[in-house]
Amino acid sequence: EQLQAPIILRESSDNDVPLGSRKVFTCNAIGYPPPTYMWLLEWQNLTSNFSSLSYFEIPSTKKQDQGSYRCLAKNDVGIVASKAAHLTVWYFDGLLNNQRDQFINVYESDAVILHLPVISSSPDPTVQWFMKSSSSSRDNIRIIINEKYFITSTHNLVILNTEYHDEKIYFAIIENIFVGGTKQSSDFRLQINRRKIPLSETIPEFIIKPTDQLATIGDAIKSFECVANAGPGNTIEIIWQKNAILIDQTTGRFHIGPYNRTLEVRGITADDQGIYSCHIRIKNSDNFINASAKLIVRGVPIISTNFPLIQNVDLQENIIFTCDGTPISTNFNVTWYKNAILLTNESSKIQLIDNKLIINTIEWNDQGMYQCFLTNDVGEDTRSTWLKIKSEPPTVTASKDLIVFNGTDVELTCTANGSPFPNITWFKLNSNDNQRILINNLHGRFHIDNRTGVLSITNTIRDDSGIFECLAQNILGSAHARTTLLVHRRTRIISLPQTMKIVKAQSLVLVCQVFSEDDIAKRIHWYFNYNQIIPHNRFYNESTILIDTPQNQDTGNYTCIVESEAGNDSRTTEVTIIELPWPPTFVRASLMNDSLSKSVIVNLTWIPNFDGNIPIERYTIQMKDSILSDINGYDDIGWQNKEDIVIQKNQTKTWTLIHHLRPFTTYRFRLSAWNQLGEGQISSPSNNITLPEEIPNGTVKSLTAIPRDSTSPEMIPLVPLLLEQFVGENGVDLSVIDDCLRASPAHNRCIFGHSKRFTASDWLKQHPLSLIIEANHAPVYDHDVVKICVDLNITVKIS
Repeated sequence: EQLQAPIILRESSDNDVPLGSRKVFTCNAIGYPPPTYMWLLEWQNLTSNFSSLSYFEIPSTKKQDQGSYRCLAKNDVGIVASKAAHLTVWYFDGLLNNQRDQFINVYESDAVILHLPVISSSPDPTVQWFMKSSSSSRDNIRIIINEKYFITSTHNLVILNTEYHDEKIYFAIIENIFVGGTKQSSDFRLQINRRKIPLSETIPEFIIKPTDQLATIGDAIKSFECVANAGPGNTIEIIWQKNAILIDQTTGRFHIGPYNRTLEVRGITADDQGIYSCHIRIKNSDNFINASAKLIVRGVPIISTNFPLIQNVDLQENIIFTCDGTPISTNFNVTWYKNAILLTNESSKIQLIDNKLIINTIEWNDQGMYQCFLTNDVGEDTRSTWLKIKSEPPTVTASKDLIVFNGTDVELTCTANGSPFPNITWFKLNSNDNQRILINNLHGRFHIDNRTGVLSITNTIRDDSGIFECLAQNILGSAHARTTLLVHRRTRIISLPQTMKIVKAQSLVLVCQVFSEDDIAKRIHWYFNYNQIIPHNRFYNESTILIDTPQNQDTGNYTCIVESEAGNDSRTTEVTIIELPWPPTFVRASLMNDSLSKSVIVNLTWIPNFDGNIPIERYTIQMKDSILSDINGYDDIGWQNKEDIVIQKNQTKTWTLIHHLRPFTTYRFRLSAWNQLGEGQISSPSNNITLPEEIPNGTVKSLTAIPRDSTSPEMIPLVPLLLEQFVGENGVDLSVIDDCLRASPAHNRCIFGHSKRFTASDWLKQHPLSLIIEANHAPVYDHDVVKICVDLNITVKIS
């Protein structure tokens, strides 16, 4: 059957017995094999061998039998010791060194102490003091404690304020009621000496001062004594304090005796520790004398550390045991035993540091029962554990087979068990002849953790593929396990642009080109805007999307996802369907005053439309005299390009100011937007806007009179055409030519030519007798040539 460590379940406790009585100590332990016992007194053998007897008997106790008894329990695991059981033997030997009668002299009014010799007794005897007038007298008077007499805790008699009638014979009767027997001390003959000079001033004088006391938590009573002498006729007052605070008797834990000479502390606890002082003065006096003493409270040690029943360790391992006490465990010593033999710091193998036991490099012979004793002068506590060495041949399991892709960091685990813990070695099997190749940390990408046995391979490559073997060895044997590592090159997408711009209605082709090894199966999925499945009719094949006529709703993110055993990859391309910009909307014209030129100008506003997914670069403004539109009846005729408005990057334009317009003229405006693809459709015309009249700056050029009848002519004035009406800052306003054509259709002269740009100043210098019309926008009537007929008395050319 399996071994079980010896555990002591029951042991004897402290005991007091009379001299000559019978005493039996018992000890009950369990374990397998069943424990045998040996008995010790003060750690010295009382029995020579271990036996099955679980008790030890003393037939008739003697004084020398007093001491600490304990048992040892032993089986094949080891030996443990019980806690000590202290035996006290009651006896009474009386007074030691009892002298003959003593003669004691004292001055009157002084105090005297009658000291008894040492009393040999257990337990402490009772002592009564008597006095008599002479040695032959039989009028023995028992002394009781009063103002004159006090009996100390050491049984000495104190006589205060001695007087002539105190000259008597004093003696003590000592009795031990537990074992029987009475002894009488020798006589103390007291002689009072008269003072030649009376005391001039009397002050209190300490006769007995309080002394330091040791107490154990749970003790019933601890006492302090304080006795003073102050001469005849003086009444003494005594008060007691603890830690400079007056003691309160109402709690029931403190008792002050007759005449306040004794203080008893009852039911000792840890809080009773402190400094106790007595303060003495003559009644109605302000002067105190004081004395103090310490009460030191100790607790029986209690071990707070948990000790496992079995401490399993491996050979060559280090182990640390800790033995701590509870807070009430004070002034204790820690001792360690192995199989009931005291351990010391004799070698580096065993180290005793503070409350710790350190055993280095565990060997087979270190097995056994280890025991800690916490001891002080009021008791002890103990704990034990079985230090057991695990002895097992190695067993090992390796990682499951791994398939990874190149560049991956991998860990091959080797889980080994055994005692002592086995050493781990890794090999790689040669693929050709299956020979083992030792792997060690000298290989740059290979690292073996000697503590865990893990083989780490960083940045794997295809050549790392193969069979790896883990070998575990200890002194009891070896074991091995194998695992296979297969390294593939990573499957990845190698071509798919991040962005694509496709003109609307042109074919859209997206190709997701994937690299993978031939023997690796892969699956390709396409998604629109990350989660929408793309219809099958848009696939050319698994990796290619073909959309014949993409529309605006096809703008978005197209994601290609590839999945394989050699890794997954994904890539997204942002597709934008582009087109010419749409015509602006809500074109509105309004008048406003230009404070700089002091003229009326037109404020043209609009709302930008869809930009075709390409930023708008400029707007082209066209204008037209709305009266011509009414005459022609066809609104697309007669429009002229007024100006181009360039749009700055990342800006939006929604208005412009139009200058250099003819007064008292009604206009309509429209505009078109441009992007990188070109010019978009023209907008709908704006509302009609009529400029106000202005005072003419010229005179009537000629006046023609045509008779209508015999009494009334028709007067036809020729209104001057001002140069500013023809020539602007950048050329001639063609609407003026249209007005001329309409005004004099019967006198048209048609002159053709090609356009060439002139500014107003250039024209004045080079053509003083001719009006040079810039035909930059000639295709109003014809694609290349504009026909203009004007009757102005001067030649009008287009050149």
